Amino acid sequence: MAGFAVTDELEARTGLAMSDFRFYSVSHSIEPNAHSLGGHSIGLTGAFITLCEGDELTEDQVLAAITHEVGHHAGGALRFSAVLTWLALPYWTTAFLVREAVEWKPWLRLALPAALAAAGVVLLLHGSTLVRVAVILAVVALIAVPVLAGAWSQREEFSADEYAVDHDCGPGLRSYLRQFEHLDVAAHEVGDTAG
Repeated sequence: MAGFAVTDELEARTGLAMSDFRFYSVSHSIEPNAHSLGGHSIGLTGAFITLCEGDELTEDQVLAAITHEVGHHAGGALRFSAVLTWLALPYWTTAFLVREAVEWKPWLRLALPAALAAAGVVLLLHGSTLVRVAVILAVVALIAVPVLAGAWSQREEFSADEYAVDHDCGPGLRSYLRQFEHLDVAAHEVGDTAG
């Protein structure tokens, strides 16, 4: 089965013209996945494309995975997700830099939070009112950003799943997810043994 031989079936089930969508290869990830991108674009990992070309995914699985991604576009959620991503960018960038620093120097795992907490306390005790408000807002943001971003992301995944089910792709989506559920576990195990 060719990776994009399901276009006619996608159009029939969703009522959307697939010519309005653009498909891209987004990475050479070992994880077979698809991603919704802005501008009616859908990114397919190299592993996903390889499995499609090698007939290792059924047509129902491919149809379900892509219909799920179309669901992200059909709901219009990508606009808000883009705004949320930009608002969360400072947090995610900082989190990435801290993770890299901790991998480079493991002792930073304790030293960095302690230094930040000490600096926060000093600023709260001796800073101006504006500085105190800024520190409090930064702490609230540090807690709220990942919680809100995670909640929004989970909501959107469920909504895209529902879209796929509503367009007769439930069994294919279930089969696709079950076939690859071990990848998340394997990725965590690799991360745990690498540390």
